[in-house]
Amino acid sequence: MSSGEIGLYGGTFDPPHFGHLNVAISMLELAELEEVWWIPAWQNPHKSGVVQTDAHHRMQMVRLMIADLPKFRVLPIECERQELSYTFDTVNALLSDENKSPHPRPLRLIIGDDQLNLLICWHRSRELLEMTQPLVARRLSSGPLKGVKDPIRERVEFVETPIVEIHATEIRRRLARGEYCGHLVPAKVLDYIYTHRLYSSHKYE
Repeated sequence: MSSGEIGLYGGTFDPPHFGHLNVAISMLELAELEEVWWIPAWQNPHKSGVVQTDAHHRMQMVRLMIADLPKFRVLPIECERQELSYTFDTVNALLSDENKSPHPRPLRLIIGDDQLNLLICWHRSRELLEMTQPLVARRLSSGPLKGVKDPIRERVEFVETPIVEIHATEIRRRLARGEYCGHLVPAKVLDYIYTHRLYSSHKYE
């Protein structure tokens, strides 16, 4: 049975891949979420020096990947702002909209356990943790957590997830070298990448 909660899954998604999909599906099922909203970032503030694919292409790739999954939606909120994508601003805006509804639903931020130690450094992180209780995708094979501050540990909920280890950086390199990526990226997304000649530049090698 659904909890009635909405999962917010933000990221660069450059490109979106099976690892992202696995986390989202696992969270939907294991945390019994009503829906998962995918939120591509316009510009990740922690990756300001990294070359990113145009936001329009990243949005379209996510749409293609989740097209057959009715409990998934893509929100253009960060791409439409066209500025640094701070999670606090996004959650605050979505909560404001949700609270106008006669039946507001709780919003749960979805993050990986690799982001947990960085969470305290996020823009207005303490206020963010007061607005939403993050769901943390915890690898089944992970050892004990180290270095996680108690205030954060107390505010998050861990969900043991069979995480697939796939890295977008390596996918971009493989695509730039013309190597096979069908085991990493859904076919519809790969077709879009090839059609629009994304990641073909040597700058990704």
